Parts: sequence; C-alpha cells; structure tokens
Amino acid sequence: MNKIKSLVAVFLLPLISIAQTNEERFTVYVDIKAADDKTSVYLLWQSEGKTMIDSAKRKNGLFVLSGQIDRPLDATLLTDFENLGSGQLMRKAKKGVGIDALQFFIHPGSIKIKTDSLISKAVFSGSVINADNVRLKSKLKPIIEEEMRISNLLRAGGFVGKDASGKRLSVQDSLELSGWLKAIDSLASAKLPIIKAFIDANPDSYISLKNMVVLAGAFPDLEIIEPMFYRLSPSVRNTFDGKAFHQFLLGKKNVTPCTVAPDFIQNDQWNKPVRLSEFKGRYVLLDFWASWCAPCRRGNADLVNIFNDFKDMGFTILGVSLDNQNSKKDWIKAIKDDQLTWTQVSDLKHWDNSVSKLYGVHAIPENFLIDPNGVIIAIGLTPTELRKKLEEIFSK
Repeated sequence: MNKIKSLVAVFLLPLISIAQTNEERFTVYVDIKAADDKTSVYLLWQSEGKTMIDSAKRKNGLFVLSGQIDRPLDATLLTDFENLGSGQLMRKAKKGVGIDALQFFIHPGSIKIKTDSLISKAVFSGSVINADNVRLKSKLKPIIEEEMRISNLLRAGGFVGKDASGKRLSVQDSLELSGWLKAIDSLASAKLPIIKAFIDANPDSYISLKNMVVLAGAFPDLEIIEPMFYRLSPSVRNTFDGKAFHQFLLGKKNVTPCTVAPDFIQNDQWNKPVRLSEFKGRYVLLDFWASWCAPCRRGNADLVNIFNDFKDMGFTILGVSLDNQNSKKDWIKAIKDDQLTWTQVSDLKHWDNSVSKLYGVHAIPENFLIDPNGVIIAIGLTPTELRKKLEEIFSK
C-alpha cells in the first residue's frame, strides 16, 4: 500500500464537523473478479483539509486499503485497469469522465466490497452504514439519474434540440426555453419527501443523520428540523457528526439577522492574522467561497464591481476561503486572476474551516452583510440584492 497526500482536489460531500477526536483504523477489502495483477485501486478521502490517498495492488485475490479516521467519512474508490498511473487517473477523476468509481462511506472497522468487474456496481458486506446508503439511493435512483443526465449536458455544453426556426440550441441557449433550471429545482424538491420518510423510518441509522443535513440545507426551518433531529436515537445524536449537526442548529439560532456577528481570527494568504472586529465602523460583506467553487468564481466579477463602486463609502469585503492545504496555490491564483483586492483569510481546512463552522456554513457561495456596529443585517444576498441593499444604505 502506498499512502500519499494528493495534490488533486476531490469533490466529496462532507458533513459539518467539530474538533478532532481519537482516530481509529478502517480497512477496506476489495474483491474484483475481472482484475489482474496489473490493476490498481485508489481510495481517496478528506482529512484535516487534505486529500488522502491509499493505493493497492491485488494480493491473495484482494485489494486491501486502510487508514486512520475519527468518524464515518465520504470516500471515493477508483480502479485503474489500464495501468494509467495515479496522475492520469486523478485528472480523469477530476473531470468525472471515463472512470470506474464508487462513492461510499469509510468508517472504523472492516468494509468488504465485491464485484465481478466494475467497482461502481459493487456489493457491500460488513457495513451497516453503506447498506443503509444503498437502500436510500435505490429509492432515489430515478431522480439521481435525471440529475446526472442534466448535469452531464450542462458540463459538456452539448446540444439539446432545435428552436422553431431550426437553429440548434445548446444547453446554455435553451435553459430558459426548456425550463431546465426549474427542472433541477423540481428534482431537488422531489427528493425531500423520500429522504424525510427514510429518516422517520430509520432513527438508528447514521444515513438518516447524514441526509438530515441535506434536508436542513443552509437555512434550516428549525421548527421542523429540530424535532426531527431529537427523534433520532441517542446513539446517532451522540456520534461525532450528531454533535456537530446539533452545534450547527444551535449556531443557526445565534447567527441570524439582528444578531451580533461572532468575532474570529484567521490568517490571510501571507499568514498574517486578521480579526473580524478590526472592520468595525464599516459595512462588511463576509463572503464564503473557494477557488474550486464554480458559482463562487462566476460571482466574483460582480463582487469586484460592487466593491469598486462602494469601497470609498464605508463598505468592504472579507473573503473566507474553504480551500485546503493542497489547493493553497489555487486559492492565491484565484485571488489574483479574479482581481480580488479585498482581505482574504483561510485556515486551509476545506469544510472544516473554523469560521464556516462558527457561522453554520455548509454550502457556498454564502455571505453575511454586517453593519458598522458588527450586527448582521442580511444573509445570502445575490450580487443584485447586495447592490440594491448598499444603494439603499448609502443613499440615506
């Protein structure tokens, strides 16, 4: 086995988390009948803001991968039948095309995975968490497949039809005409009752907790989500992630409009500490983003214009990046490429960023507009809404 820290960003879907606890060993046993001695298997997961990789060749009929973790984590398993090597395989993985991959959960203990050929069609044994996840995914399968179809077309910018005059339409041309944006929202909404029914029926399942995060979203309805959380069994609520989600809910009570923005210190790209309270006396947009977040990067151009228009009136921006240690160069490059001249900070711990946890952020882009007294006055503003809000403020 070859344990290394990858320079490749892997887009997993993490749960919010709190401080590290004691780590335990996990071991994954992979049985691929169609594999030969040239086949390699790679396991990727996130730990402390770093992408970790373990790789293995077949020995005694099995690929064996392992590591140390403190809680169940999202992971990706990749097979290399063509002897491409880790570099080329990871580049293909980042693009999400032409690879045989399996997304699942690693957890302390043993996990057995078996398949005839493709790892994406593997069967689990010895893992209740992954068995529960498979059950839920089977209920969501038609919705997930339609989401993937739309996602693949959007990624490729492919042609999806013709208009009345016979002109070929690309995905971008036809989004409004076809109502695909509404379709995406509709598919997301269709998942919710299925997920809620699973949670209600499986209070002892870690997967119920995992999907409660999805159900809650960035702005949970506490009157609905809190009672649902307390219906989970104590054994689930008292897990590492159960406590983290409870902390998230409590945080949402404390980080709302009209409350004082929690103060924090975090280093900028030159390792100089920056404190939020240093910006008192000005309107501050606390902007959560990352170099790998496409919607964030697209929105940066609008933020640059807004910043330039209002910076001399008492407005500024404080960026908080959810990049990790492996992508520090990408973060610095994005600041330069996007011409972000305002202050930027990050602890380079990806979704474990201490400020994002303090503010209950687990989806980006996200922002909080703070007044000169340090009070939150708006959350989740689009660039258009932000400009309108600032025009109202500074026209008085």
